[in-house]
Amino acid sequence: MLRDASGRRNLRPGLLVTLAFLFVVAVAVRLPAADGRPLWFDELWRADLMLDPGYWHAYFSAPSVETAITSPLYAAFIKLIAAFSMDPLTLRLSSFLPGTFSSLAAFALVRRAGGNSALALLAGLVIALNTRFVDYSNEMKPYMLEVAIHLLALYAWLLVIKPRSPSVSKWIIFFAVLGAAILSTPTAVFLLPAAGFSLLVKFRAERDFRNLKVCVAGFAGLGLIVTALYLIAWRYGASGDMQLIWGAGFPSGSYPLFLSAQLGDMWRASFSTFVLPRLSTVALLAVAICFAYILLAKTWRNPTTREVLVFYAVFATTLCLINALRVWPLGDGRQNLFLFGHIIVFVFLIVAIAPLSRPLASILVILLIVIAIRHAVSPDYGRTLADRLRNGGAPTERSDLVFQDFSNGGAIGRRIAVECTAHPALVIEEQFMTALKYYSDYDPHHHDVVSMLRDKCATIVSYGEPYRSQIQAERQFRALLADAPDAWFIYTHLSPPEVTAFVRAAGRLGRVEQIKSYQGAGYFHLVRHSYSPQTF
Repeated sequence: MLRDASGRRNLRPGLLVTLAFLFVVAVAVRLPAADGRPLWFDELWRADLMLDPGYWHAYFSAPSVETAITSPLYAAFIKLIAAFSMDPLTLRLSSFLPGTFSSLAAFALVRRAGGNSALALLAGLVIALNTRFVDYSNEMKPYMLEVAIHLLALYAWLLVIKPRSPSVSKWIIFFAVLGAAILSTPTAVFLLPAAGFSLLVKFRAERDFRNLKVCVAGFAGLGLIVTALYLIAWRYGASGDMQLIWGAGFPSGSYPLFLSAQLGDMWRASFSTFVLPRLSTVALLAVAICFAYILLAKTWRNPTTREVLVFYAVFATTLCLINALRVWPLGDGRQNLFLFGHIIVFVFLIVAIAPLSRPLASILVILLIVIAIRHAVSPDYGRTLADRLRNGGAPTERSDLVFQDFSNGGAIGRRIAVECTAHPALVIEEQFMTALKYYSDYDPHHHDVVSMLRDKCATIVSYGEPYRSQIQAERQFRALLADAPDAWFIYTHLSPPEVTAFVRAAGRLGRVEQIKSYQGAGYFHLVRHSYSPQTF
């Protein structure tokens, strides 16, 4: 680092160039999928929840599964972004910005641990180019914010673990970051046992009782925050539906075999990048780990080495215990993106601490460049990469096109207006009702588009997901359409087989016509057989 006349440290020009390069790469691979495609169901319910002016009242006074998995600072972040615009592109900045920042955080982490710029750049690139990270950087979900928060918390931990006696300002930064992390994501609680235990071991070994007291008092305060959040919101997240969704991440059979399989899945997901084929990257990083652990034997007396290993031993134990209690799933899944970040930085932290990290980092960078060039010269490589980047991000569900058809100026909307006396039913799937709320209340481009759906010419009824059972679906549709001669069925978030089953179930009550399918959304018209209310 350079110092100016006042004694303050300045960033070296080379370091600034490296950071700028890393930032440009992280942004470049995320831009192709940042095309403003409409929000899909998993994003829509979050938008409806957090953009609602009554969110804070619901969070503290009417908790639910949705509020339990939507943390206060994440909601505040969404509301801040929405103050500028509520279109999908802007709302997804809540993931795009943390996704980009995560690569810079990984760079800073490795540098703080003692790695050189080459090793730090390599760590940043692995984070920046991770396939899952790039995809979820363009989806309005909290997963990339979780990754950024965990990396930032690790950096704050290094601030207090590396010095022999951390200053007051570093303690303040450390506990402020952990407090913000807890308010940003429930997964931050996984960090607390590891951070607390490693610090207690450090100060107890050094007989530094002053800092030991500060540590205990600080974690006691964090414990009060965790307890309050659990009682207010988190405990309402334990639902049967969530258990069903996460079920694949819970152990079955031999637990050691389960853990080894899950670790293998997470390892592959962590080092699967857009630039290099997965197997080449995994093999290369495996070689790096072997070198690191060979060198580690010579550095056991290095306190930072022991503290990093203690941190991750406790961290892994905490995760396994929570998984065994069937509270949180382990495995290769989108809920575990923050674990992919930990796997990546753990490898690079160990290499950074080990001796000979500078030549090792240089060798790794050269090998990666050679592999990248070898694949880049392939005629299909550039086109395949471009297509994959464009197809990343959020799934496409064109509910907006359905709304256009049912608007006052749309083909179906005009037809309903002409046949107003027939008073058809609009049978809307409950998930589409989520889209209806977003488009009518928050989307600035569709306020007038949905007017026909609220007009007196039609009756709106909603249904759940009975199309999974044709008998159940037919029974529910008979009840919903008891007083309607015909109906328009509107759906979203259905796969083609589910749409087929859905149409078949409705078709038992009449003649299905005018089927219209967009990407992930659509509708069809049902004319009833010999309509007579007394029949039902």
